[in-house]
Amino acid sequence: MSDRDLTKSQICITIDVDWAPDEIMLGLFELMRDADLKATIFATHDSPVLKSLDTERFEIGLHPNFNVRCANVEDAVRPLKALYPQAQGARSHSLHVSSAILQLYLENGLTYESNAHLTLHEGLHPIIRYKGIVSIPMYWSDDTHFQLNRSFNLEELHLAEPGLKVLDFHPIHIFMNTSSAAHYEEYKHHYQEPEKLKDYINRGPGVGTLFQSLLAYIENHRLPTYRLDDICEQYVAGTR
Repeated sequence: MSDRDLTKSQICITIDVDWAPDEIMLGLFELMRDADLKATIFATHDSPVLKSLDTERFEIGLHPNFNVRCANVEDAVRPLKALYPQAQGARSHSLHVSSAILQLYLENGLTYESNAHLTLHEGLHPIIRYKGIVSIPMYWSDDTHFQLNRSFNLEELHLAEPGLKVLDFHPIHIFMNTSSAAHYEEYKHHYQEPEKLKDYINRGPGVGTLFQSLLAYIENHRLPTYRLDDICEQYVAGTR
């Protein structure tokens, strides 16, 4: 992979927890800690593992689920904010967003959201979206990658191209080394059973091998990684 534009690219690793068991998340965060990464974790539920993370390295954001039938949108946000009161940002499950949701984020003290998914677009950067809340676009996600039947060669991510690179991974797809939508359908009924899931782990190329390639790329090029609250603060400071 060319390194011609590395100084113009900012890599942000984000994790959508999606109710993954703590056993699966623990291994992932140990791997990320050993790789000396910073990352933003979007939480869906109460988790001792998430609450034990190094807050200098890992930022916890909210990942509310508006797919469920709520009496109002507050029911999806306020309980999560109570669990993670320091959260500054949110990414909605299924990327749901509306003016009512953005207003709710503001009322709960959030400063940014990350729901716009602009796959592999060059030159991405934050914008002010609604009443001062910063919108940080996503560049890539693991589930979209395998749904589009792309190869698991890191070259597919074009990381040397200029712009913000917000990468979205899911613990389950890294653990299972998910290779396709069909593979996910095969094992997802064991989602909360880590021992049974092990029987379905893909041994060929997949999300897990791609994640390992990403870590090696970051290490080999000595690249910094950024939390989304860092990106938000940089952007706001630059617009003053």
